[in-house]
Amino acid sequence: MTAKSRQFAKNWRFVAMSVFFVASLSGCEALIGLLGLPITTVRLVNDSDFAIRVTVVYADDQNLPREILEEVGTHLEYDLAAGQVASFARDCDALQIVAIERAELMVIGGSGPSAESETLRDGADFGCRDIITFTFDHSDAVTDFDVTASVEDR
Repeated sequence: MTAKSRQFAKNWRFVAMSVFFVASLSGCEALIGLLGLPITTVRLVNDSDFAIRVTVVYADDQNLPREILEEVGTHLEYDLAAGQVASFARDCDALQIVAIERAELMVIGGSGPSAESETLRDGADFGCRDIITFTFDHSDAVTDFDVTASVEDR
């Protein structure tokens, strides 16, 4: 092996180990972003004064009716403290439709009002590489719990 090929192999090992290290620290989303693959990001923002429990559902077919989406889609569950933000990213082909199936405001004894979001579809409501933000908030009376969706074009 020549000195030049040894240096190339050493550099390649360094790059591979760096990619593995970044991915292990921050999950697959970081690896997808690092590789420059087209992804859509979903952010969950708890603007309420209480913890919330959220079930997000998404699928790879934007033409699914809501009932079918909830039946066959991929479900993710999050418990968010007051003021907490969580996010996930998926390949654009995998995330073609998304909705908040159920969000529960954990007020007294772990129960409170619930809400759901509208169903967002690729092409009509968001596009590849966009950031979809679901924001959760309530009125002063705490009985009005809402989910709003917004999309940041990228």
